[in-house]
Amino acid sequence: EKSARLQSAPALRLFYVAINTKRGPLADPRVRQAINHAIDVPTILDQLLAGRGVPAAGVIPRALDSSIARRPYAYDTARARRLLAEAGHANGIDVELWASQVPTFARLAQSIQSYLNAVGIRAKIVQRDAPSVREAARNGQVDLVVKDWFADYPDADAFLYPLLHSANHGVGGNLSFYANPRVDSLVALARRTVDEGQRAALSRDADAAAFADAPIAYLFFYNELY
Repeated sequence: EKSARLQSAPALRLFYVAINTKRGPLADPRVRQAINHAIDVPTILDQLLAGRGVPAAGVIPRALDSSIARRPYAYDTARARRLLAEAGHANGIDVELWASQVPTFARLAQSIQSYLNAVGIRAKIVQRDAPSVREAARNGQVDLVVKDWFADYPDADAFLYPLLHSANHGVGGNLSFYANPRVDSLVALARRTVDEGQRAALSRDADAAAFADAPIAYLFFYNELY
């Protein structure tokens, strides 16, 4: 008999931290970029998920567009501190980091808290049951929240439109309450473009524009075992 072997394959599932762009210091993109630079995603993947994932450099997984060449935010604590200082927060900031009690999210929150604290982003973990976390995040009552997103269908739009378009603040999926007219325009244009090449290019441009604004902390795309 042949022995069964588990295969790892990319899933359309993004793990990320939604950053509420309407709350205090988090409205400054430099603070949000600092959060991204403060988190050592490859180490989190190795230590907490046995390497089952790929660091995210946007919300579109490479499984949907292999031509994406963008690099993830580098783990760089000096740069994180410098960005905070440039934003007027040399002494750091205080935030609440929300997460559900599901073990994966609880462990991620603890690891992220440690990384943020190391650069002066003093994160207090708030743990609730999943429905309570979801309600608070949708109502804009949280600073940061550890989340994941499953695509309903294999298309870049299944990530871009709900997570980044301003029409979807709160319950629609945009828990960052992010709004960028250029991103909105590119996403809308991509949605009505028939040509696949043009559509992919528009989607990449929208993802890149949002990535520079850092409305979320980009963690990783998960790999499922089959």
